[in-house]
Amino acid sequence: MQPSSSYITASDLALDRHRASPKKKGVIFREALFGDVHFSALTVRENAKDFGKPAGRYLSIAFPSPALWSEEEKEELLLAVRLAIRVFFKSPPRRLLIAGLGNRRLTADSLGPLVAERVNATASLPEAIFAQFGVPIDTRVAICAPDVFSKTGIESVRTVEAASRLFDADALLAFDALATSEKERLLRVIELTDTGTVPGGGVKQGKEALTAATLGIPTVAVGVPTVVRADAEHFLVPRDLEEGISAIASLLSRAVDLAFHGDAPNADFSIQELFVSEEL
Repeated sequence: MQPSSSYITASDLALDRHRASPKKKGVIFREALFGDVHFSALTVRENAKDFGKPAGRYLSIAFPSPALWSEEEKEELLLAVRLAIRVFFKSPPRRLLIAGLGNRRLTADSLGPLVAERVNATASLPEAIFAQFGVPIDTRVAICAPDVFSKTGIESVRTVEAASRLFDADALLAFDALATSEKERLLRVIELTDTGTVPGGGVKQGKEALTAATLGIPTVAVGVPTVVRADAEHFLVPRDLEEGISAIASLLSRAVDLAFHGDAPNADFSIQELFVSEEL
């Protein structure tokens, strides 16, 4: 079953919306190859009408199915994601909160919690440990996995807001499952944006957003399409969903660890050049 045309622009992916209507005023599209990894960058300006996404930067990373990754391809993709994460932060944050949004018990919605549980929470480690081994730690990382309203009775936005204040975070990096309108993108795209996110994207529904405006700190959202929105009531999922989500969650968590705890990645490639340089 193919998604109806009316649901093309209902996709959570900015890339889907652009491809459905590629000549929208106020939307600048650029793309590039990094080895075998395909980058698509969208700069959405305030005057972009009827695009359905907030003004900001959107970066999509396209790659083969996780079931087909060779070790070399996996390392290439890891570097690409690591570079992509860092481009959304002008400098490494002092205290970074990772939010794993979604429902761990529902496979299609488990990406966020899986990433969160695999990222190293360095905020709990004494500085003496790092000094002993001569390892610099510029960013303290804390984890928040708020679960879903139906389980906790508390909106995940409220939980993340409270955790951000308690941790005194100066940046938020949120992970969540998304829905796409094209089956070819299932588990084959990672999309990052500095516009934040509405918890509940993909297989759920949500109204309140986690953004720089609502939290008062830079807020970057990372999403992966895990379902196809076929119509208002039906979603399609791939057969290898569980294995694919697990592989991508491991990749994303490792990319976070390396982006903020390792040496600055070296590559003869600048993702920043894919975005327009003028202020939005």
